[in-house]
Amino acid sequence: MKFIIEFDVDNAIVRARASGVLRQDKRREMLQAIADVLTSSNSKKVIIDLMETSIDPREPVSNAFELIPFMQAIGIQTDVKISFLHRQKVYHREFFEELALKSSYQIKYFIDPQDALIWLG
Repeated sequence: MKFIIEFDVDNAIVRARASGVLRQDKRREMLQAIADVLTSSNSKKVIIDLMETSIDPREPVSNAFELIPFMQAIGIQTDVKISFLHRQKVYHREFFEELALKSSYQIKYFIDPQDALIWLG
């Protein structure tokens, strides 16, 4: 998986765009880079574009749920809103949103980028 991180100054949004196969090590690397930009920009909004990615079939879906404690460990604050863009909504993403909410994180998956921007506020 490859990714790029940009800061949209006009909208105060950290934007990440990934492509390739999602693997846990790269997810963590991307989240760390996002955390660094959040800290330096003082932003509270993130869009992570996963439209050009696929899940590694060799990794269990449960790996994604380990990202919540990782976000806590690297200092991503719970007042940051994180929107994910993906081609389709699937059941485990809704479960991830619920799990994040139980940890006080505001995370939501979207198919339409405009819906994500509206939700971010």
